Amino acid sequence: LNTLMDFSKVDAGVVKPQMQPFALQPMLRKLEREMAPLAEEKGLAFRMRDTSVILHADPALVEMILRNLVLNAIRYTERGAVLMACRRRGARAVVEVWDTGIGIPDDHHEEIFREFHQLGNPERDRRKGLGLGLAIVEGLARAMSVDVSLKSVPGRGSVFRLGLPISLSPWREADVVPHDEPDLSGLRVLLIDDDETVRSAMCDLLANWGCWCEAVASDDEALRVLNRFDPDVVLADYRLRSHRTGLQAVEAVRQRLGHDVPAAIITGDTATERLREAHDSGLPLLHKPVPADRLQSMLFSLWREAVNRPPWSASATG
Repeated sequence: LNTLMDFSKVDAGVVKPQMQPFALQPMLRKLEREMAPLAEEKGLAFRMRDTSVILHADPALVEMILRNLVLNAIRYTERGAVLMACRRRGARAVVEVWDTGIGIPDDHHEEIFREFHQLGNPERDRRKGLGLGLAIVEGLARAMSVDVSLKSVPGRGSVFRLGLPISLSPWREADVVPHDEPDLSGLRVLLIDDDETVRSAMCDLLANWGCWCEAVASDDEALRVLNRFDPDVVLADYRLRSHRTGLQAVEAVRQRLGHDVPAAIITGDTATERLREAHDSGLPLLHKPVPADRLQSMLFSLWREAVNRPPWSASATG
């Protein structure tokens, strides 16, 4: 499901790169720790060459691209090795993933970047994956306006190359200052989600952060809660009961309160049209499963928005 969600976000055009300078070496080390055990399970060697290059790109997207390329290499290699390396080419760096796998015929080079296309899986065995990894790679590279290329010899192996700009700005690891964990003590959160398990787990998490949480299953219940609860932030699942959406729920709550209370949408939906609708609403969009640290940071930002909102931003009430 996570792979399908990754592809849906790319296909819907809601992936917005956050370009910044970063060192590639820690990312390669992280991937090595994750992927080496998978390679060893198949009897493969996994090698990584050190690099001092500083890139200018979106580190999260680059990591997702490389993870998909390495997983693909391991999946289609039965003996030999998988290698990650980086070469400088003028103002660009080329990150490479090599394998000694089955190789890819020339007439399949374009097809493998299409969704649901897999080599050697005509029976569509889902145990071999969804065939979305390289489609995600191509889409993320396109989002960053960078290139992915392939060179392969059937029966001998393949190399995928990701070309990325080298940072022209000075960068030191010491420049990255760790942030303290956001303090959410006292934050009042209205959670709208029709899944009781999600509501319970989310309320427990929010309580651990010192938040006050009111959890309801529908926009009608949310409106009733407003008689006794004044939220600082609204979190709404995109898909609710009776064909209602979180967008409609947020709008109903805002109309009742008489001001645009900060809100965010959480979704596990993979349909392109729904993802676009949620994204076009202008509300922050989080995709399930939501990493706790990302939720915490977003809630803090929304709370700060509420505190700093000028009085004239309140919606006019009839």
